Amino acid sequence: MTEHLQRHHSFWPRKKYKTRLQKAFRTLPCNIQHLNADDHKAVHLRYPNGNPGGMPTNSEMHTAIRKHAEGECICPQKLF
Repeated sequence: MTEHLQRHHSFWPRKKYKTRLQKAFRTLPCNIQHLNADDHKAVHLRYPNGNPGGMPTNSEMHTAIRKHAEGECICPQKLF
């Protein structure tokens, strides 16, 4: 039996990402990892106030979204 993985957003907490731009950035596939429950819990316990880098600027978010749309992001490459 395989272990159930949880989706971890690299940028959290969700309540800080309110605008359309912020939500689009936060939910980019390249900003989501799949972790087991223990690892997911450990990340949030270590950084209870959110991701250690803080919230990116709007410019950084726009750049990340553009790079994702153009296939220049950190998402795993599709095999087909």
